[in-house]
Amino acid sequence: MTRLDDDTLVALFCGRWDASRDLAASLRFVVDAAIRGPAPAIAKVGAELRKAMHPPAFKHVLRHAYAVEQSTPILEAFARGCGLVVKRLTGRETGHTITRRRYECMWVLKKATDMSYPEIGAAFKRGHDIAIRGVRETEARIASDEVLRARLEAFVAAARSGDGRRAA
Repeated sequence: MTRLDDDTLVALFCGRWDASRDLAASLRFVVDAAIRGPAPAIAKVGAELRKAMHPPAFKHVLRHAYAVEQSTPILEAFARGCGLVVKRLTGRETGHTITRRRYECMWVLKKATDMSYPEIGAAFKRGHDIAIRGVRETEARIASDEVLRARLEAFVAAARSGDGRRAA
């Protein structure tokens, strides 16, 4: 993947923001910039975003970017351990099995990190209400299923230690 230079990154951001004024598109661009762009370019994009948006909206974008960044290694490890891909885990599929796995992963994120429910929801492209429901339903399931509890607690321990591969 080619890294973008500072001027190109800023020009791309400004063009997208001026064209759409879409908060979600801006968020995706900031996250993409963090992956593809060097640190000075990211800082320039952040400055442009601050100028273009009012402070509450900018705080919202940063919170979502933080949620994506913090949850990605855990999502990847959990998906790999369940034999899924992250796109399917965070996607719109609503089958019984995938929904359960998604809720279990939300529980792992809640226990392994200091993420709030809105941040967990953002990691799955959902609202905080779905994150709350997912954590509560998983709590109810693990209360009666010791095997599930042991498996999920292994993921939590691996995520806290920073070694997602051990849980898989």
